[in-house]
Amino acid sequence: EFVGDLKSVTNPIVMGVWVVKDHRDLIYKLGLIQKGARQLLDMGLSSRKKLSFYATTYNKTDRDVDIFKTITLHDMATMKEADFEQLTMEMDNEMNDMIFATG
Repeated sequence: EFVGDLKSVTNPIVMGVWVVKDHRDLIYKLGLIQKGARQLLDMGLSSRKKLSFYATTYNKTDRDVDIFKTITLHDMATMKEADFEQLTMEMDNEMNDMIFATG
């Protein structure tokens, strides 16, 4: 899933995923984001177009995509899987399994 202005090079596209089950799944999902970046380049977007990330909606691990990181579509499209770790950050999962109800 992504949001953002596709035409403006200065405004980043924001990509992310809904669910991450474990660390291996996080790396897999970054691979899906990479495929999305490649597709946008194939559609003719500038390789200088910025890409940032939103926090995973449902995360069951202690790491997430780094919402403070911004890279170019080119850098995302050409990044080696072994380097995906630099796009993650440690999460505070203190309330990860808590359920809140309002009445």
